[in-house]
Amino acid sequence: MMKKYKKLTNDLFNDEKLIQLLEDEAKNGWFLKGTSEFYLTFRKDEPKNLKYQIDYNKITDEYKNVLKQLGYHFVCGYGYEGGMIYYNEDIHAEDLYSDEQTRLMSIIYNYRPSVIISNAFTTLLRMLMVYIFYKDIYYSSYPFSIYNFFINTTRYLFILFWTFSFILDFIKTIYLITMYRYYSKQLNHPYSFQPVNYQVINTYRILSAVDTITIFPILTICLIAVFIDLPAVFYLDLGIILILIAILIYTHAYKKVAIISIIILLPLSIFSYDSYSIPDNKPLYYNNNFEKDYINTTNSIFSRSISTYIFEEQNYENNINALNEDIAEILFKGEIISLDRNYRKNKLIDEYQKIGKDYDENDYPYLSFEQALQNMKELHHPLVDQAYYNDNYVICIKDKQVVSFQYSSPDQMNTIIEYYFK
Repeated sequence: MMKKYKKLTNDLFNDEKLIQLLEDEAKNGWFLKGTSEFYLTFRKDEPKNLKYQIDYNKITDEYKNVLKQLGYHFVCGYGYEGGMIYYNEDIHAEDLYSDEQTRLMSIIYNYRPSVIISNAFTTLLRMLMVYIFYKDIYYSSYPFSIYNFFINTTRYLFILFWTFSFILDFIKTIYLITMYRYYSKQLNHPYSFQPVNYQVINTYRILSAVDTITIFPILTICLIAVFIDLPAVFYLDLGIILILIAILIYTHAYKKVAIISIIILLPLSIFSYDSYSIPDNKPLYYNNNFEKDYINTTNSIFSRSISTYIFEEQNYENNINALNEDIAEILFKGEIISLDRNYRKNKLIDEYQKIGKDYDENDYPYLSFEQALQNMKELHHPLVDQAYYNDNYVICIKDKQVVSFQYSSPDQMNTIIEYYFK
C-alpha cells in the first residue's frame, strides 16, 4: 500500500482548512489514514469525491446510530480537543454541526473547568513525587555532587523522569486553560477575530510526542525491575533500544528526527557496554555480622558498591568498584568529604548532648575536599595507592577500587586493608 505524509502545520488547526485539504487529497486518490502530533498519513486508492467532517460531540451508542443513518464513517481521532474525523461518500450529506455556536460548545466541553482541575491535581501529585525524590537525593550521601551521581545514577534518572512528567502536566494545564479561554472568547464574541496561541499548542505537541515515545520503554523497564534485579546499565541499554524503536516507528515521516536520535543515543549505548566490565564487589569484611536489611548494594552505570550504614552502632563499611580510575578518584574524594562530615557530626552531637544543647544540620556542614583533607592524616600502605584516616574512618583507593570503613584499632585497620587488596 502506497503512503504519503503531510506535515501538520499551524494553518491546519483550522478545521475548515483541514477539511478542504482532505477533500482535495481524496480527489487526487489520497485518503486520510491517521494523524499524529506532527503529520497526517494518507493511503493511495482510486480518486473519489468525499465529504469530510470534524466532530467534537461526546460519542454515545445513540450518537453512533445517528452517524450511521447520516452515512458517516469514522477515520481517526484528531487533535487534543477530542475531535473525530469522519467521511461521507455523499458530498451533499447533512453537516454534523448546524451552526458554529454548537461546534464551539462541543469543543469547550473538552476543556471544561473540571478537566482543568483534574489535570492540575495530577500536576500537584507529580510535583509531590519530584519533591519526595528530591529529598531522598538531598539527604543521601553528599548532596548534588558528581560523587552521588556516580553512585546513585538510577535515582537521578528516576527524578529526571518524574520532573519531565511534572513539566508535561504543568504545560498541559496551561494548554487546557489557554484553549478554554480561546474558544470561550470565540463563543462569546463570534464576530471578533481571536488568534490561536500556537506557541502553547506546539510546545505541548512536542512534549506530548516525547511522552508518547518514552512512556512505553519506561513502563517496560519499571515492570522488569520489579521482578528482576539487574545492573542499571542493562536498564539503560534496554531503554535506549526501546526508545530508538519507538522513535523509528513514531517519526517514520521525519527521517531527520530518526537519524539525529540514532546519532545521539547509539554511541551512548555503545559506551555503556564498558559498564559490564565493572567487577562484582567482594563481600564486606564484616558481612556475617549484619542482617541483609542493613547491607545495601548498588549497580550503577558508573560503579558497583556494597555497603552498610549503621552509624549509631559505629559500623560503617563501603566497597566500591568504579568504571575507570578517573571515576574512582572522584568517588574516593567524595568518601573523604562524606566521612569527614559524619565524623564531625558525631563528635558535635556527643558534645551537645552532654550539655543539653539542640543541634541541626547547619552545625556540621559539608566541607570541600581540600578542607576535609586537612582533618585527616595520610596513611602509607604498600597495598593501596592512597589512603587517609581520622579517629574513626579509613578511606583507601587502589586502581578502580575504593574502600572505606570504620575501625577500632591499628591492627584492625591493616587486617581490613589486606582483606580487600592483598
